[in-house]
Parts: sequence; C-alpha cells; structure tokens
Amino acid sequence: MHTLTGKRVAKFARDFGFDGDESDQFERYVAANYLFPYVRDDVRQIERSVLGGASDEGIDIAAVVVNGQLVFEPSEIDYLIADQTSNSVRIIFIQAKTSESYDSKLIAKFLHGIETVTKYAIKPKSLPLPAPLVDLANLIDRIAESGDKFQDTRIPCELFYVTTSSNDGESARKELQVSQAISRIQELGIYSENLQLRTHGHDALAAKLKERHGPQNIRFTFEKRQTIPATDRVSEAYIGLISGAEALKLLTDDIGNMRPGIFDDNVRLDLGNHNPVNTRIIGTLQSSDREHFPFLNNGLTIIATALRGSGDRFFISGYQIVNGGQTSHQLVRWAASDAVKSDPKLMEELWIPVKIVSSSDPGVRTSVAIATNLQTPIGAADIQASSQVAKNVEEYFGQSGIDGLRYCGRIRGPLSTSHGRGL
Repeated sequence: MHTLTGKRVAKFARDFGFDGDESDQFERYVAANYLFPYVRDDVRQIERSVLGGASDEGIDIAAVVVNGQLVFEPSEIDYLIADQTSNSVRIIFIQAKTSESYDSKLIAKFLHGIETVTKYAIKPKSLPLPAPLVDLANLIDRIAESGDKFQDTRIPCELFYVTTSSNDGESARKELQVSQAISRIQELGIYSENLQLRTHGHDALAAKLKERHGPQNIRFTFEKRQTIPATDRVSEAYIGLISGAEALKLLTDDIGNMRPGIFDDNVRLDLGNHNPVNTRIIGTLQSSDREHFPFLNNGLTIIATALRGSGDRFFISGYQIVNGGQTSHQLVRWAASDAVKSDPKLMEELWIPVKIVSSSDPGVRTSVAIATNLQTPIGAADIQASSQVAKNVEEYFGQSGIDGLRYCGRIRGPLSTSHGRGL
C-alpha cells in the first residue's frame, strides 16, 4: 500500500474503531470517503455498505441512494418515493484494493459481479448469489419496477476500481476483457447510457478525502461580474452572469453527474420535473425565451470556503449552492437533452445570474442560506392581479365616474374589511 495512504487508513481505523486486517480497513476507508455525502461518518452505515468477504463476486462496496438517502430494504424505497412523483436514484459499485497497481483480471471479475447482480435483478432466482448480493439485487429490482416514479428512464450508476497506485489506470481500462465486460453490462439496458468505469489511484483517493469539505479547486470562467465590497467575515464576493457551460462545471462532475453535497445547506430538495416552478424553468430553457433567462430567473447564490482568481479565471473550493437548487437541477436536465447534445453552443449562449460569496465563517453560510430563502408567499391570485387584463379592468371601472361602478383594486394578500368590493 502507498505509504501516506496506509498511515491515513490506520488512523481512520483507530478513530472509528474498525478492526480487521489492512484490506478490511481499506475497504471501510474507501466506503467512508466515496460515500461520505450519504454515510456522514456513521459507522453503522459504513459497515452496511461494505459487502466484503470471499463471496462478494468482486464487489467490495455497494450503495443504493434514493432521494439522497442510502437504502437497504425495498420498503425503504417505497417509503421515500410514496409521496413524490419525481424521485432521484443512484447506484454505486466499488472494488477497493490496497495494491499499488491495477489487475485487469480482478477488474473483469468486479464487472462480472455487477453483471451477475443485475441479471438476478432482471430475473430473480435465475442465478446463484450470496445473500448480501441477493439483497442488493432486490433493491435494483424494486427501483426498476417503480420506474415511473423516477426522473431517469435508466438507473444512473457509478463504477469505481480504487487502488493506491500512482497512476490513473488508463491502460487497464483499455484491456479487451475490461471493455467487453462494460459492454455486456450496458447491453442489459438497466443503467444509464454513459456508464463507465473509473480507475482511481492514491491521488484520486486523497482528492475524495478533501471533498468531505465540498468540491475542491473547480475551475470556471466568470467574465461578466462586479465586485461586492468585502467585510470582516466575507473575504470576497461577486455578482454577475455566468454562462450555462461554466455553471455546469460547478454543478456536475467529469461524467455529468450532479456533484454530491453541494446542496446540503439548501433548504429545498429537488422538487422534480412536475413542480410548477420547475415546469416554468425548463419551459424557458426549451423555448425562444431562453435569451431572457437572466431576467426571468433569480439564479444561483454560492457560498465558498475558498475562491481565487486570475483575470476571468477562477478556482473555487468547499462551496454550497444555498439558493437556486431548482434552477440547478433543471439546468442539468436540460444539458442532458438531445437539443443541447446536438448543439452544445446553446449552453454557451445561456446566461445565468449568480452571486458568489467567499467566507471561512460558517455563520455567514447559515445566515446567507436563510436570508436568500426567506420570501413573502405570493399566491396565484396575486400574480394574476399583475396581468394586463386586470389592469385594463381597473382602468375601465375607474373611468365610470364618482357615482359609477366601483372596483376593488389589485390588492396583494387577503382582502380585509377596509377594502370595498365591486358593486
């Protein structure tokens, strides 16, 4: 094992009270870091996500995440999706090896294990499987049969082969037995079309450790901006417009998945495609009104622990999107649409309002999150009162003279006894 990684694993095992040999401890260390947005250092959750043992079919760690929560029973899936018409799901498979090199045979075994579990989910009891993998297959089966309740037609899936190597394992990924194994999984038609294997060495593992504090050193371009004066608790801040293409760098990882943990301080979960607000957002993105998006949308408010820039190029770390969660999710969905895939310039030509605040004070993050989400409720009647028809009616009544018709003006909020009614 890589020396520094070995020391970190040993300290992790002591801190969390994990026994076992070096291999067992490494599996739990990988699970704790790669699944951190979901396990949050909960020892029991870490243990439950590690399959381990001689009969794991090469799958050391597995996680099924529904609406941002780990699930271990089909009944938990039913509970989480019962009251929502649009739900999110993600499945993560991990093989963790202490070796400082990549073994294509072990990678192929890992992928074969995923294929076997998936086939069992498609046709239960069709293959012999150890109990932990049967439980995993049952979860996949429940998600598949509840497909109408989820946002994605196919199940988003991530595959990681984690080692302590000094390189990224590109040559191992290109091995014929590995590429063929990936193709067989894709042919099952269960997982998202962009399914790919990521091979990680000790540098990628160290980066995952840092991501406990949010994404690190994400580069983006921010040319249309104005500086907001700093304060004792805010080191720097900007307000302006960012292109859709640059916003995606902040929102998604290198394979297009939403970055985990960036909405932890946001008071609203993703409300799904059928929410009225989200319907309007995606409608604007898909229409010719897209050029008016900066005027029709409040944009994103981002709080970061570190922000550094040179000219228009910025690097941001440890950030949270505390306002604009619905906009973010609809933007990512639109970016994955056929229209954008066929014309990527659509993302470059879209402009999104953004406010970025850099502060190491956790109190600032909390206060900004609360303040940007405190809004006076506006009902449908209030919105209708601003329409041109309502204004025309008010003008018509006003022209009837002092003894003519009376009209109750375009009132905001509930009608009180002090307001007259039209007679």
